Amino acid sequence: MYLKANVEAGGAIVAALPDESIIDFQGKKYIFVLADEKGLNEGNQKAESDDEGQHFTMMEIQTGNSELGYTEISIPEGFDENTMIVIKGAYSILSKIKNSEEEEGH
Repeated sequence: MYLKANVEAGGAIVAALPDESIIDFQGKKYIFVLADEKGLNEGNQKAESDDEGQHFTMMEIQTGNSELGYTEISIPEGFDENTMIVIKGAYSILSKIKNSEEEEGH
């Protein structure tokens, strides 16, 4: 006989996001955040835009434990808690950005 069990030894409050909002690109983990109206992020870097004219910036993050469809994240220092984070469609934004970069290169 075999027994498979999950034993929870305690809990902690951590920053976490749905798994679908975290993208894995070139071996690193990223999220997309909404940039300001000028299309700039907090570091004044140009952000990418989608079909609706919204501007997004890829932000590198560190990930931790994953459970029940959510992943623990470590956000860089100085991150504004009021910044909007893309929760759904992150891979769609990534593919649009990468496709538009390829078109510009030709």
